[in-house]
Amino acid sequence: MEVIGRFAYLANTILCAVLVGYLTSYVITLGSYFTHMLKNAKVEVLQESYAPFRVSSKTKSLYGICFLAQVAIAVVSLLLNHSAHPLPAQVYAVAVLPVFLAIHIATGFGKVEEKMVSGGTMTQQEVDFYTKLNLPLHLIYAALYAISAVWLIAALT
Repeated sequence: MEVIGRFAYLANTILCAVLVGYLTSYVITLGSYFTHMLKNAKVEVLQESYAPFRVSSKTKSLYGICFLAQVAIAVVSLLLNHSAHPLPAQVYAVAVLPVFLAIHIATGFGKVEEKMVSGGTMTQQEVDFYTKLNLPLHLIYAALYAISAVWLIAALT
């Protein structure tokens, strides 16, 4: 069990770091492109190409799997390593996705984002809301995962 615990801890740390990279990359590329298109009144043009791509490529499912895999492995790691490594870093790693989702839902951003990426009709107020929060929220999410990855690494020393 010790080897499995070590592997789970390592996998959790790596997945947190990968999600930092993913979210940072989103801010730099795709998220910036989405924001640019909406700020330039091209929401329909964006939706005409992105919404069908998202469905045919199963992007939403793949996105969810990446985040759920991290939290599932974090739970396994916590169960196997609760006495082997400092508890706060491990608990935080389990909590990152629920915190992320709480922010996403509580701000109302998740609902507007889903409308945009699925091709729903957006009001100007929703467009403004999306362009205001898209990049800052994703940077916050990246920071949450960065804290987790660094804390898990630091807890080893």
